[in-house]
Amino acid sequence: ADVTAEEEPEERAEAVNPGAAKSSVSSTTESRIMDHLIRYLASRPYFTSSTSELLDAMDRYVPATHRKLFRHILQEMCCFDRSESGQGIWSLREEYRPSDKKAA
Repeated sequence: ADVTAEEEPEERAEAVNPGAAKSSVSSTTESRIMDHLIRYLASRPYFTSSTSELLDAMDRYVPATHRKLFRHILQEMCCFDRSESGQGIWSLREEYRPSDKKAA
């Protein structure tokens, strides 16, 4: 999916008023996205998911206007690796894993 056109208004807002786009995103929105990401990955074996499965699962929780924020949260909360077949795999970082489900 081409998200360039969807991100342009946010980028224009930052050019006119640096930080405007960031300040328009509430901490509630960020927390909600983080919670959904944690819940999704906690339901998966080893807290991992392929990129395509992750994006499919999170699509309903992340509106197009917050895709940039989601990308930032994903990179902060998860480690990215490639499988031998070349598939992208995201793993929830240890510090974000629910304490009752941490891997032994």
